[in-house]
Amino acid sequence: MKRQAILKCCNQRNLINSFTYNKKPPGETDFGIKKYRRMYKRCKYCDHMFSFFNFNLKNLYLKKYSTDAYGDSRTIYRNFKKIISLSPKKSDNKNRVKRCSRYLNKKSKILDIGCGLGVFLYELKKKGHKTYGIEPDFNLFNHSKKMLGNNIFNGSFQSYINKKDKFSFDFVSLNKVLEHVTDPKKITNHLSRVMKKGAYIYIEVPDVISSKISKNREELMVEHLHVFSKISLANMMMQSGFNLVEINQIIEPSGKFTIY
Repeated sequence: MKRQAILKCCNQRNLINSFTYNKKPPGETDFGIKKYRRMYKRCKYCDHMFSFFNFNLKNLYLKKYSTDAYGDSRTIYRNFKKIISLSPKKSDNKNRVKRCSRYLNKKSKILDIGCGLGVFLYELKKKGHKTYGIEPDFNLFNHSKKMLGNNIFNGSFQSYINKKDKFSFDFVSLNKVLEHVTDPKKITNHLSRVMKKGAYIYIEVPDVISSKISKNREELMVEHLHVFSKISLANMMMQSGFNLVEINQIIEPSGKFTIY
C-alpha cells in the first residue's frame, strides 16, 4: 500500500503497523471505493499515525464528498441551523468559540481556513468580529457566503496566499482540516504570510488516543490521512516557526477526541 501522509514529526521515525481495514467501517462515508484496503502505521517515537492505501481518494472526494457528507443545499442549511441551535453543553462549536475568545478582542480580524458550514465564523460574527473564510468545496462555499457575506474565498489556502489583494489577520484557525491534507506542513509553513505580527493560530486535529478505544472511531475514518499526538502537533508547528502557547487533549460534547 502507498503511503498517503507526509510529516517529519521526529528527527528519527520508525513506523509500526497499527490497524488494517479490509472493508468500510461502520459510520464512514461510502465513497464507492472498490477493493477497499487501507491501514494506519504509527510513529514509534511520537505516536503520530499515518494512512496507507492505493485507491485515489482525491478523485472520489471531488465527485462525492460534499454531496454524500453534507447533502444538497437544503440539507446543508438544516444541518447548519441544527448546529447553531445546540446549547453550550452539547455544542463542540460553542466551546471552541469560548476557547478562542481568550485570544481575541473586538478589533480582531479572523481567518478560518476550511470554514465548512461556517458555524465557527457565524458565532464569532455575532460577537462583532471581522470574519473571513477559505472554503474549497463549492457547495459549502455557497452556503457560507449566504450565511456570512462576501468575505468567503472559494479555493485552496495555497491559491489564497498567491492573491495580490489578500489580507493579514490577527487570528487564524484550522478546525479539523490538517488531518485531511497529505502534507500539512505545506500549509503551516506558509501561515505567516496571512498573519499580522503577534497573531495567534488555533488548530484542532483528531487525537491519536482515540485509537486505544476502537479502530472504528470517527477519528480513524478513511478521509483522515493523519491522526495526531500532542508531540507531533507541537513538533510540526515549532518546525514551521511558531511558539507554542497552549496545547490540550479534550473529549468534545459530541464525543470526539481532539487536540487543540
